[in-house]
Amino acid sequence: MAAKPKSEEGKSWVAILLCYPNLWSSEVTVFFDKSYYEGFQPTDDLLTEKISEKFNIDLPSELIEIGYNVSWQDEDEHGEVYTHSERRWTIGEKAL
Repeated sequence: MAAKPKSEEGKSWVAILLCYPNLWSSEVTVFFDKSYYEGFQPTDDLLTEKISEKFNIDLPSELIEIGYNVSWQDEDEHGEVYTHSERRWTIGEKAL
């Protein structure tokens, strides 16, 4: 975020999309569409747990941290359907 040019303020947003416990699917993303970024800041099924507190990470006060549950269905090679779920957090700039 510190490397982002001043000309990008209000035009792009940097965030960590953190998945837990499957950290391998986490990513750092630069969003160039405000409404798309806001889609990663849900208001339903929110977690009270803060991942920053769990791992003793000191986040700057200007960042948001929103945790939420996600579930989806997937089908294996035999046609059997499984439901998967994980906890995700968006940690990033506020979309002002």
